[in-house]
Amino acid sequence: MKKFLVPFEEQETVWCKYLITVEAKSAQAALNKVKKVVARGDSIQVNFGFEECEFVEITEHIHSDCEYNIDDYSVDDVVAYDDRIACELSLSAFDIARYGKDELYRMAEEKFMRVGLDLDIQDMDLIPIKIEEHYVAYNAIPTEYIRTFSNGETAKRILK
Repeated sequence: MKKFLVPFEEQETVWCKYLITVEAKSAQAALNKVKKVVARGDSIQVNFGFEECEFVEITEHIHSDCEYNIDDYSVDDVVAYDDRIACELSLSAFDIARYGKDELYRMAEEKFMRVGLDLDIQDMDLIPIKIEEHYVAYNAIPTEYIRTFSNGETAKRILK
């Protein structure tokens, strides 16, 4: 079983967009699970758990009219859930060629430092997630790194 993020909208005061984490064998199966809950007229948050629900357009869930819209979404909108740490780097094709591996790792380390993670990245995956004009946004996912904690201790982590 894999985890997938399935988008849906809920009628509150206005229509609000959410992502729900669903365990299933495929993206289509995850979407079908959520569609079945909506077809029964049940609450998605109650069926899958409020902790599995991520607010996209609002900061917190206040009120629900128990009306859901999932018909506007297809299997193409469902994404595989990845619980590894990541940051987003927006680069042009020329940046990739010009900077090289060490500079890209340093850029990712600086992004992580902004949120309090002191990482020394030895290896990472760059996965393209969106294209806007001449730029490509990448998920920079460290697969081998050394983390330095605030007390000075270090820990090496290798993710495969």
